[in-house]
Amino acid sequence: MRIEENYSLKKHNTFHLPVKTRWFMEYMNEEELERIFRDEYFQECLSLHIGSGSNLLFINDFNGIILHSQIKGISVAEETEDSVLLRIGAAEKWDDVVAYAVSEGWGGIENLSGIPGEAGAAAVQNIGAYGTEIKDVVETVETYNQLSFEKCTFTNEECLYGYRDSFFKNEHNDPHIVTYINIRLSKKPQFSVNYGNLKEELAKYPEITLQAVRDAVISIRRQKL
Repeated sequence: MRIEENYSLKKHNTFHLPVKTRWFMEYMNEEELERIFRDEYFQECLSLHIGSGSNLLFINDFNGIILHSQIKGISVAEETEDSVLLRIGAAEKWDDVVAYAVSEGWGGIENLSGIPGEAGAAAVQNIGAYGTEIKDVVETVETYNQLSFEKCTFTNEECLYGYRDSFFKNEHNDPHIVTYINIRLSKKPQFSVNYGNLKEELAKYPEITLQAVRDAVISIRRQKL
């Protein structure tokens, strides 16, 4: 576990604003996260859990505790003739997950290439692009309840996914911190390439493959930026 006082958040928000937090806590595993939750001082303080800060805009220093996950790893939890179930640490960079899946020939998230942020936040936000959303592949989401300190596993249905929305974004629900996401990918991918200008971009490639779709999506994103 890493604990820093008066810590600069410049590298933890994509606007690179020179703001600080009173305390910065970074945990390496679920056990450390649970210890933080049970700490009396933590329970008394204002706290905010962040990913890579791609959807944050700090206008002042944060007078509380910023939490950040370092739970990483991509492992095969289950494999069949047609599909593979990946268990992914919440702190893995989402685009690294996509790159890995494409390199292995597993389809389902190639349209989500180039999206900034971490895997845990991707499941919370229900990221989407070019006709694909992460809810299309999420099987379960592993979390810790910040109030009861219990580990909970949500099925896809229990995540209550909507357009860029999920159970975890509803402020009326107990706050949950995502530790792992489990996504099922196909070994026999069905390409979704008729959305927006993706089909036009793919016409530049000799054939439609997972790598071609990924490259085309990234190319379109770079042109827009």
